[in-house]
Amino acid sequence: MGMYGYEYNYGSGVDALGTVAGFFAVFMLVAILVAFAWAILSYVLYASGLYTIAKRRGIHHAWLAWIPVGSEWLLGSIADQYQYVTKKRNTNRRTILLVLEIVFVAVYVFFCFNAFSVLYTTETAGAALGASIGLYLLSWLAVCGIGVAVFVFEMIALNDLFAACDPSSVAVKIVLCILFVFTLPFFVFFSRKKDLGMPPRKAPAPAIAEAAPVAESAAEQTPVMEEPQTEAPCYEQPAEPAPEQPVEPTPVAEPAPQQPAENEEQPE
Repeated sequence: MGMYGYEYNYGSGVDALGTVAGFFAVFMLVAILVAFAWAILSYVLYASGLYTIAKRRGIHHAWLAWIPVGSEWLLGSIADQYQYVTKKRNTNRRTILLVLEIVFVAVYVFFCFNAFSVLYTTETAGAALGASIGLYLLSWLAVCGIGVAVFVFEMIALNDLFAACDPSSVAVKIVLCILFVFTLPFFVFFSRKKDLGMPPRKAPAPAIAEAAPVAESAAEQTPVMEEPQTEAPCYEQPAEPAPEQPVEPTPVAEPAPQQPAENEEQPE
């Protein structure tokens, strides 16, 4: 009881602040889990789409679709194949994308290292802090510039990929991928079984005619086991002898009567 008969509870504000902090922590945990699940789903859809397209087009090392850096090389290979088959152009988009991706990863690692170095040198002053901040800004600019270059060449390669799969909606898909990046893995996944923009494949060449006698001789040398017949075998029936016909006696020709010669005298 206070001086004037009132009771004071100073712990109510602290409890409310703890409740808000608890809700915020739960919200952040749910957001992190949702973002992690979305990242895994996007990765699986994109890799599965690239793998199926490369496998159906006969591109070697289709399994690289499941490796983050290798997927860029595979995307460039699909684009190069489309350019060569349809326009007879030799492009090196797979090489450009692979080099840009490797450089981007290296610069990004350098940027993260500089970020930690700046945190450790905040308590110091002078040239060390200035150098750390300068390297941090330069690495940040390099990450942004190389990232933009990777994104541009990815859109160029995706344009060829969508043109090879379905030429009717290439522009719409590219615009949506630029404005809403989260739609990219879905477009790649749903285009994995389409070849509307590719020319028809050539029929396999016929076998050489000279190989036929060799195959026949090999068949003669190697006995072939015949499969049992499901139908009843048909045997050849012996021919029945024809009934004997009575032999008619051959008529004997009677001698012709002798005619008297003209010079002979007729009896009177």
